[in-house]
Amino acid sequence: MSENLEGIVGRRSRDEEQESISESNNMDVGSSDDQDVANNPPRKKRYHRHTPQQIQELEALFKVDPLPDRKQKLELSRRIGLETSQISSWFKNRIYQQKIQRRRHENSLLRQEIDKLRAENMPSRDAMRNPICTNCGCPAIIRDISLEEQPLRIEIARLKDELDQVSALMGKFLSRPISSPEPVLTLSRPGAKT
Repeated sequence: MSENLEGIVGRRSRDEEQESISESNNMDVGSSDDQDVANNPPRKKRYHRHTPQQIQELEALFKVDPLPDRKQKLELSRRIGLETSQISSWFKNRIYQQKIQRRRHENSLLRQEIDKLRAENMPSRDAMRNPICTNCGCPAIIRDISLEEQPLRIEIARLKDELDQVSALMGKFLSRPISSPEPVLTLSRPGAKT
């Protein structure tokens, strides 16, 4: 039974090849079927693969010149038995394939770079998510600081440093250290209880 099935399949593929060849040979010649085109929808074109020898010749020319001129295409057409339009299509497809391969390679490199940057940024992200007080090493409690409050805090820190410097100078001249007074000014948010 399997021999019979193989015979049918083999016969069918040979018949399809003959039909494909006869269709390609009769493309230029008009037939009575041309009038029936309106009645019957057009059939799909069959996928045609080139022979390994044809592909080898096409690849060889592609390596030498990826954009051959008309003369080179005609000469190659005679040598390998393809039409110049088929050769042109093959070259366009091959150029497009190379472009896709280049883009995939570039995308791969970019993905690697992104992964590398993510790995480098992980410690910073973790530090931002879990802040630690630099003075005592305990987890820091962060509250939202408004944009108006931020410059004031910077100014207060600068004034404290300046006060410490002046206190140190006065302590030198008076021969006794002067302690910094407790800050009188504290920032509080409107509506917040202190």
